[in-house]
Amino acid sequence: MNRSSFAFLGSMVLAATSLSIATTASALPSEITQAGKSGEQILVQQPAVSPAEEEAVELPKPVADAVLKDIVQRTGVENSTLRVLQVARQTWSNGCLGITTAGVACTEATVPGWVVLVANAQTKDLWIYRANESGSLVKWDEAATKTLTARLRTETTTQERTTTEQRTTSTQPSTVAVSQSAGFSLTVLQPAGTLSDVIARVSLKEKQSNSYTQEKYLGDFKYKIKQKAKFVQGVKPGDRVVVRLYNLQNSLIGYSEFELLSENAAVNLILPPNPSQVRVVRTVYGIDANADGNIDSGTTVYNYYTQINSQERVTFLSSVEQLNLSSFQLSGVSASAATNVYPTSFTSGEYALASQTMSAYSSSLAAVLTSIPGKLVQVVDVGAGNAIYQVSQLLSQYQQVAAAAQTVQTSFVDVPQGHWAKGFIAELASLEIIEGFPDGRFRPDQPVTRAQFAAMIRKAFEKNKVRNAIAFRDVSSNYWAYTAIREAYEMGFLSASGNQFNPTQNLSRLDILVALAKGMNYSSATTTTETLLQAYSDASTIPSSDRSLIAAATERGLVVNYPDIKLLKPNEVATRADVSAFLYQALVSSGKASNITSPYVVGEEATPQPTQVREVEQTPGNNRQVDDRDRTNQRQNCNQGVGNGPEGCDPGNSNRNQPSNDEGAGAAPGNPGRQGK
Repeated sequence: MNRSSFAFLGSMVLAATSLSIATTASALPSEITQAGKSGEQILVQQPAVSPAEEEAVELPKPVADAVLKDIVQRTGVENSTLRVLQVARQTWSNGCLGITTAGVACTEATVPGWVVLVANAQTKDLWIYRANESGSLVKWDEAATKTLTARLRTETTTQERTTTEQRTTSTQPSTVAVSQSAGFSLTVLQPAGTLSDVIARVSLKEKQSNSYTQEKYLGDFKYKIKQKAKFVQGVKPGDRVVVRLYNLQNSLIGYSEFELLSENAAVNLILPPNPSQVRVVRTVYGIDANADGNIDSGTTVYNYYTQINSQERVTFLSSVEQLNLSSFQLSGVSASAATNVYPTSFTSGEYALASQTMSAYSSSLAAVLTSIPGKLVQVVDVGAGNAIYQVSQLLSQYQQVAAAAQTVQTSFVDVPQGHWAKGFIAELASLEIIEGFPDGRFRPDQPVTRAQFAAMIRKAFEKNKVRNAIAFRDVSSNYWAYTAIREAYEMGFLSASGNQFNPTQNLSRLDILVALAKGMNYSSATTTTETLLQAYSDASTIPSSDRSLIAAATERGLVVNYPDIKLLKPNEVATRADVSAFLYQALVSSGKASNITSPYVVGEEATPQPTQVREVEQTPGNNRQVDDRDRTNQRQNCNQGVGNGPEGCDPGNSNRNQPSNDEGAGAAPGNPGRQGK
């Protein structure tokens, strides 16, 4: 399914969750109670992948009538009790709307139509239906309905239990046992101005070894100014929390990022009098060991400012000279300092932020993090008092929604059970780094071009740039992989000969491994290189210039050899299956993915004397720059996955979470040469 379907089903599950825990019809969210009654024309907004998209989806009355009629005939319920909660467009792969019945023949033609979620407002029963465009054919999706219902039973029980616990805790604050693990309270303040409420979108970047995970959505929380909310359990020191602030008109008015401390932290985000015009946030935080919402005296207070420009880019300011500091000052909070005080990790190292500028909406983000508040996931009203949220539960809830929706295709007809690369392909697909083709195939034996690989790299990694991009003569600015190629080059994964990139050239297995080792700064000591390469019976075919890089890739577990683990086959054209395996293992080596057991991964048992791999020291550079053409100049989306499509046909603008497109999909494997790894 495409991302619009994913977004729809995610919101569908949450809408159904809201219905299932409501005690009366009046308690239903407004978007549900207003969704329409029998015979009305249903109008709901279709989930989008960027705040700029505001189109609505209108379910035709004949389709709504046909669905409700079938439910009435099937169950005997009163038509007046039925409500359409959510709808989304969908294209089915056959004339049976993708639901086959024994003995019933289906046409092979694709059929455009609808997915419809209906609920009984009295009994809270749910039905998921499929329909063609006219409503002349409707089908109850029994399997999806049962999956959703089962998931909601579990979710409802968990939420009811948590609500009860939170109410008990809030009425007896003196008896709360504060976890000793890292947590934080979050308060939004405005010394002067007229804001009464803001929406805080909170996400988490977990610390893993020497890197961070992709942002994980925690929720959209509606705050009263000066209100506190606590986030506990499920975070640890060194994790980073990102907060995007919106006004009630869903405009982005502020951005902050902070690092969790060794003990509980009190975090204050302070807005100026006119945040819609001056999009600056002052972040003030420090240790709050007793969790009373105040920074403990005698401890380090971190104090810095972030500013959003008109291109939705965020700068972590190095100087405050241009700011009116008095507008960010209020009693009870440390005085505005003349200089910024950042955590150490913000000022040095690969993931430094101080003085850096980056996009407020990184292209690697999930749709729920780039859409406007309330569009895909219901906004949580923090309510009166000091609410307490368990981070582990927030993460679990959203993961369960995604799992229940089952919208990301992770299995393919040409990658059967038992295929050597099935695990790697499925995991990368679940991360939306790779995709299949519209016919349900992955084409694991198809070669990979330099442009295709650049698109995969861009989706998989976020690293500081190590060099500036150059203008390649053979990559026009409207080429589908233009931004991906620039960023893969900037991050050091791919190089070029002069100003030629050769985007349609196929890559060899050696090319892929060398590119990954270079981009991830992996290297092996000269004295251990030959020992490590003893794992390969064809080691003599590895060029001398690349031997240390292949040794480093071997020791880091990047190499996967099928069917003979001892044959590297460096000069063979890399297939989509090969690249999936190499790329996934690279994520594992950096702590961004879980290990997969495979007999074809060249492991420690293949290296007689394993030694520690050292990382080549790299001078910290600017954070990778995200080309905003991805959001402001969207081009045709071919929806063909990584692997097919002509130049100028841009699948998702090469965004990490969008389908990607490839040049020369039908090209026969050839000698890729040694062109700029």
